[in-house]
Amino acid sequence: MALLLGVLVVVLMRTGGVGLGTVLGLAAGVFVLALVGLVLGLWGLVHDSANRRRAVLAIILAMVVGFVPARAVVRGLDVPPIHDISTDLAEPPEFVTARTMRGPADHEVVNTITPEDAALQMEGYPDLSPLFISRHPGIVFDAALETLADMELKIIATEPSRGSIEAVAITPIMGFKDDVVVRVREGDNGEAIVDIRSASRQGESDLGTNARRIRDIFAALTMRLGT
Repeated sequence: MALLLGVLVVVLMRTGGVGLGTVLGLAAGVFVLALVGLVLGLWGLVHDSANRRRAVLAIILAMVVGFVPARAVVRGLDVPPIHDISTDLAEPPEFVTARTMRGPADHEVVNTITPEDAALQMEGYPDLSPLFISRHPGIVFDAALETLADMELKIIATEPSRGSIEAVAITPIMGFKDDVVVRVREGDNGEAIVDIRSASRQGESDLGTNARRIRDIFAALTMRLGT
């Protein structure tokens, strides 16, 4: 039952058939059923020697099905309850095209970050800051565009004159959509200054996904440029 419910959760989320709140409720049900299955499997392993193989199978299935929601809970305990992350908190990169792609159930896109969320980000992710690269901004812009494509983000807008690239990241299992904007500017000494903003469309907490994505993009871009 837990396995079937887990599959249903994934299908509903990827097809947009229900809202995030309903999906999270179903995911909680998956975890509870998986926990019950684990307890029953352990009981059968100890007390029902004739069906130990079935008990072992039940334990394995319960652990596999319960792993995803359990991991999400653990991640949520270690990160701040925010969903809009930027390397520039004073003047975050702006979403333009992404604003037109969000629905009524999604967070409204605003081009500011509240002082409260900024304080939570600085406490939770103190390492996130602009990336300075000693290359011409045009070269870095092209490299950033190639990097996002290689990471299988869907490019939705490019504005070379503003140094802006907008993209959508879709998580592989649940199909959650996060909007990403990369901004490349020229610094005082001619170097490129790269800022990234990654924001989830739904959910109060992103479970650390957006911060990890920013770090991954910076790492891939740095490797591509050999800096």
